Amino acid sequence: MATTSTKDGGDHETFLFTDERSGDDTAQGGDSGLESTTSRQVARVTHLIFAIVNPPKVSSMAREALVEWLKLRKEYEEYTKDHCIDGKEDVTAVMKSVKSSFDANVLETLCEVCWGVEQSSVTDDFLLEKIHEITDSFQNQELPGVKELFREELCPTPTLTRE
Repeated sequence: MATTSTKDGGDHETFLFTDERSGDDTAQGGDSGLESTTSRQVARVTHLIFAIVNPPKVSSMAREALVEWLKLRKEYEEYTKDHCIDGKEDVTAVMKSVKSSFDANVLETLCEVCWGVEQSSVTDDFLLEKIHEITDSFQNQELPGVKELFREELCPTPTLTRE
């Protein structure tokens, strides 16, 4: 509700109240009581909408968690690119790196124990390659042939017969 004070020719002030939801104006005089008028004065002001989108964090090195992370990362990259195009900003300056998605301790452990590289030399491409190695592989690094699996693993038992 906005208030505007105006001085009349006399000794009293008139306050103009604007109800922003309905656009109604109500005038109230200091000595003369309450006067009411209705008009449709609606201010049209555009408001910018800011949405803060943080990059997804790598919470686990489990395959399912990394598949979900890749999906969220793709959405984050698409949103950031669209936002930068609309705002005429540099995408590389705005987008957070893959390396920053990892907890520092987890990344340090993975680099030393699993990958045998220095943490400072790790790039986003290297991390994405390692993540894709996990998400794109299946048990024993390959999918078994279904026909071959049934031939070798499943054999009919002679005790079960149809009657």
